[in-house]
Amino acid sequence: MDALLAGELAAAEREIEDRDPKTRLQEWLQARRLALPVYRLVAEEGPEHAPRYRIECAAGEPPLRAAGEGRSRREAEQAAAAALLARLDADERGR
Repeated sequence: MDALLAGELAAAEREIEDRDPKTRLQEWLQARRLALPVYRLVAEEGPEHAPRYRIECAAGEPPLRAAGEGRSRREAEQAAAAALLARLDADERGR
């Protein structure tokens, strides 16, 4: 029975890890009854055919910020969400 439970737990953890960083961040915040993250375009650089975006994501109490870069706004938002989630997780483990 323990092996079955361990297998189900591992499958559930993989399912959570497979979600994109923006979804995981939103779920992390909602589980703690915190406000949803705010994304802000910080910079858009490069030529029209190959732009680079820098997005800042802010969330938590007190608000923490993290930035991400990408070839699209979505990619930059995902990178920023992943960076912020890592900071929030580390901050929570440090308490």
